Amino acid sequence: MKDIPDKNLLLFRSCLVSVEYPGIESSTKYVFEKLGIDYGISEKQTCCTGLGHYSDVFDQVSTTAIGARNFKVAQNLGRPNLVMMCATCYAINKNLLSY
Repeated sequence: MKDIPDKNLLLFRSCLVSVEYPGIESSTKYVFEKLGIDYGISEKQTCCTGLGHYSDVFDQVSTTAIGARNFKVAQNLGRPNLVMMCATCYAINKNLLSY
């Protein structure tokens, strides 16, 4: 079984979660803090473009470039393990790893 990282995490803030389900972010932070999980949040991180991508507003090149930028933000913070609270964010970012 593959090890699941539990430190150096960057909590990836989702525009959809923040707007539609604001309690998910605060609940996730609460649980992480209660479990003593090492995580951070970055104001430099941007939207994954998932809704725009799936609606053909953003092409794959633009989505990939934005995703690469977000991964670089995480790397620069020493938090290379991204935690997604949104299924769309997860799908977009997981797909980027195949490029």
